[in-house]
Order: sequence, then structure tokens, then C-alpha cells
Amino acid sequence: MYVVDGDTFHLRVDSPLNWGADCPVAAGQTYRVRLIGVDTPEVYGDVECYGPEASAYARSLLEGRGVCLMRDISCTDFFGRLLAYVWVDTDPSNPGCETFLNGDLAWRGYANAASYPPDTLLLASLRASECDAYRHGRGMWSACPGLVPPAGCLP
Repeated sequence: MYVVDGDTFHLRVDSPLNWGADCPVAAGQTYRVRLIGVDTPEVYGDVECYGPEASAYARSLLEGRGVCLMRDISCTDFFGRLLAYVWVDTDPSNPGCETFLNGDLAWRGYANAASYPPDTLLLASLRASECDAYRHGRGMWSACPGLVPPAGCLP
């Protein structure tokens, strides 16, 4: 697995995903995956505050681990990336997918909740995680001066 940044990674699929006729995902292929409902600071060009930290955290969770993917409405985005909610197998002694990556990034202050209709199934949960990070000053909310508070979050 190769992590591009905090919300995008490359994944080699070992077995085909049954995501519907409009979204064939074949075994043995590598796909770019974009996390649904979150946006992390980018690390290209002028580095945004907390971009490198978001990418490093995503890398620490993803590399060398299995993942479980869940689709929303859309198969891919404008750039051809698979869109997914992602759970990471973080407990090698008990295989499964324990950590909801999209939500964990928002809860720890590595990502903002972001609405990309029509893919909004878990948006309320992601916004709640973002607000919790903001209220507790986690991640970018304490490290990056001048950030605009998330919409609808009370201090």
C-alpha cells in the first residue's frame, strides 16, 4: 500500500469487490482510493499546516495492514479514484477491521469533515468527530493558528 496523502492511497485488491455493475473492482489490480467525507491538508507545493502530520498518521495506520472498504453512492470521483469509507485492521492478533479511518482522522484533528454529495451516508458522524476534535483542541485545531471553526461546532 502506498499513501499519497492523508486522504488518498493506492491499494492492491486481492479479491474482487462486489460493488455493483457500475463499479467493477478486479482482483490483482491497484487502485487509487479517496476517503469519503474527509479532507486532510495537502502536502504539495506550499505545505499547509498539518498536512505532513496527516499524511504520516495515515501512513502509520495503513502501511502493512489489511483494510475493509465500504462504498456510498458513487464509485469514483472526477479523478478516477475509488471512493470509500475505510476500516483498518489494527489488531494483528484478532483479524478484522477495527479502526474507521475516515472518522479517526477527523476525531484526531488530522482532517475536516467534507460534504461531497451524493456520498454523504456517514457525514453526520464525521462532522461530530470533527467537532469533538475542535472542542478538545486535537491535531490541527491547536497546531494551526487562524483556522476557521467547523460549521455548527460550539466551543
